[in-house]
Formats: sequence, structure tokens, C-alpha cells
Amino acid sequence: MTDRTFYTTNAAPSLDHHPLGGVNMQAPLRYVVHEFLKTEKSATDDELLDMLNKSGSCSMNELNKVLLQLEILGLVDVRWIGKDKRRVELVEAPKVEGSAAERAD
Repeated sequence: MTDRTFYTTNAAPSLDHHPLGGVNMQAPLRYVVHEFLKTEKSATDDELLDMLNKSGSCSMNELNKVLLQLEILGLVDVRWIGKDKRRVELVEAPKVEGSAAERAD
């Protein structure tokens, strides 16, 4: 008679042996917000919070931190449009007119 306690038939596969240990691989909020603004060009803070809460949970405090990071990096501009509402706009990269060789003339 053999001992079959080692084998299971209905157990879910374990990720304990995986190098990441089953870590949820979500994109950073900073990247998600920036990509959303690339498509929409602008949004209110409430729209951003609703979008982030559809894919997971995000608090207004977390969103504020992300918006501050993006604003410091010069990627977005945040403006107050009311007492409780902010407009977040994607900052367009300035267009360079000509190359350095053309400007040397």
C-alpha cells in the first residue's frame, strides 16, 4: 500500500516556488494615470479616481501623491476649477524647430 498524501487532485497550483512569490503584477499608478491622460488629454480628479477604482482600489490620498509626482516631473498640470474639483491636463512636449546644426548658422 502506498501513501498518497503527497498528491492532491483539487488543489490550486502554488506560486511559492516562483521568484516573485505570487506578487500581483500591476502597473504603477503613476504610469496608469499618465497613459490615461495621453488618450484623454485632460480629466478631473474625480474622473481619474473613478478610472483607478475600476481596476482596483485607490484612495484620494494615493491619487494626490501620484498627481504631485507627475506634476514635479513636468508631465501634468493640475489646476483648481472649483472648491473641491481639480482639472488635470497632460503637458505637451515643446516642439523643437530645427536641429542644433541649423541653429548654428
